[in-house]
Amino acid sequence: MPPEQKPRAVQSPLHIHEADFKRRRYAVDVPMGALPSDAVQPEFYANIAATLRPWDQIELRAADGTWYMEVMVLDASRSWARVYPILGPAMFTTPDVSLTQAANTPASAVPAPAPQDAADFEVRHRGSKKWSVLRRSDGEVIAENLNTKGAAELELEAYLKRPMAAAAA
Repeated sequence: MPPEQKPRAVQSPLHIHEADFKRRRYAVDVPMGALPSDAVQPEFYANIAATLRPWDQIELRAADGTWYMEVMVLDASRSWARVYPILGPAMFTTPDVSLTQAANTPASAVPAPAPQDAADFEVRHRGSKKWSVLRRSDGEVIAENLNTKGAAELELEAYLKRPMAAAAA
């Protein structure tokens, strides 16, 4: 009976490499309506297949935040890529994606900020920063290094007249 053989060990330092040297990792934002089952079909990668090669990894993120998965490229050509799921798909519920949905809310749906007036700001001397204009709500510096208090007050008046002053709040 032959003696039991031990598994072969890595024979040379030439066999070890940094992973980023041997494969690439991509992140793809998948369009709304696509499902994880679509993401394992070779034709799903038709537009990017020419850049892929075996062992590459792809993070797939649904644009609406409802799912996430990772795949590894097994083979690729110019118009298709065969992939194997290595993680997921992770399906997220409505509470999970509420922040994602909030980020996708159009700016027109966000209420306009309240108008500001001089009472919302403070004109103050700040030592080496000289006279400055500060927003009271968050301490944001609107203007600094002004030589006189009058110059700081004029800067505040000019700031309040700008169309973007209310949106900056």
